[in-house]
Amino acid sequence: MYTDSLVSLDLDTGKYVCHFQYIAHDLWDLDAVSPTVITKVADKSGKTITGILHAGKSGHIYVHDAKDCSLIRFSEAMIPQENMWTLPTKDGARMLPGANGGNEWSPIATNPNLSLAYSLNLHQPMNYFVDSSPYPDGKLWLGGAFKVIPTEEQWGKLVAVD
Repeated sequence: MYTDSLVSLDLDTGKYVCHFQYIAHDLWDLDAVSPTVITKVADKSGKTITGILHAGKSGHIYVHDAKDCSLIRFSEAMIPQENMWTLPTKDGARMLPGANGGNEWSPIATNPNLSLAYSLNLHQPMNYFVDSSPYPDGKLWLGGAFKVIPTEEQWGKLVAVD
């Protein structure tokens, strides 16, 4: 339930506060791995509140209300997207930004004076394969593979988002 999610806990008690799941049943390895930033943001009515920014592997920056994790808005795609939700196949299904694409581990930076967030993104087209193989007891088993397409260009992009 909490995979690929923003999860908030009370630091004094350790109790659950709220969560927002970005991608349910993630077959594409678009997990929410980059660190979040707590900053002032405009809510849906334009009022300034404490918010949480998260840059995702999907290639968007998400803006959340810190009190309940609700999604206020998300940016336009910062990186090309294609076949984002196609299922892996035996022959391989092309998808981008790819398993390492969008904003993977890179933390974002913010400039509150300019109301900008800066995100480093990766364009890495991949083919997603499913592989029917028996589970190897106690060892890593993925049931498939993400493979870079060697004939396609890969590149990075630093993006400023308002």
